[in-house]
Amino acid sequence: MYETLPRLCTETVTDIDARETHTRVKRRLGVPEQMMLIGRMVARSVLGDPRRFGLAAWILAPLLAGCSAQSFPTQPSAVVPSVTVMSLEAEAGHGDGQVRQRSRASGGQTVHLGPGEYRQWTFDLRAVQGHYTLSVSYSNGKEGENEVIHVTVDGTVVASFQNRDSGDSIEGWNEFVTDPAGTTTLGPGSHILKLEVSGGDGCVEIDVATLRPGGAE
Repeated sequence: MYETLPRLCTETVTDIDARETHTRVKRRLGVPEQMMLIGRMVARSVLGDPRRFGLAAWILAPLLAGCSAQSFPTQPSAVVPSVTVMSLEAEAGHGDGQVRQRSRASGGQTVHLGPGEYRQWTFDLRAVQGHYTLSVSYSNGKEGENEVIHVTVDGTVVASFQNRDSGDSIEGWNEFVTDPAGTTTLGPGSHILKLEVSGGDGCVEIDVATLRPGGAE
């Protein structure tokens, strides 16, 4: 296209009108049909002669080409942090209890808690405020009276439940069950989850506490 422009610039309007037909202008300038139609409109309204579409198309070609190549920025959609499941391994928390090696535990370890002992986690959420359901996975061999596990979030009790036997007095400590542990509403920022044990024979091993989005209060 640009190789033909210098020669067209030296031609007079009369030369273009006399020698260029609609088809030849399209071929020499590489101008699409729609641009040729625009060229004829400009030639009629501005140049006063619809036959001068060649000159009009030559004038419009670089302008329309530049416009067609220009991309306009799109407005970004609102970025909402994703809400994901959060698993808190017992051995990763702090507080009371003894760490035990258990091959079937989610992280290969548990924390043994007795009456009056607790395990606590501090965690951060970046998600928007929402409801969460809590659950606790643990093991408990069948040896005596079962314990009660108290669950608090940011100092507020959200659940208290009596644990159950996960198996017999030997293999039961390496077999795990999961019980619901209440619901809570959490917003962005730092939070504290705490499990505290009372009663029973002092034998419960905490594996992992889990928070899942979507719980209803």
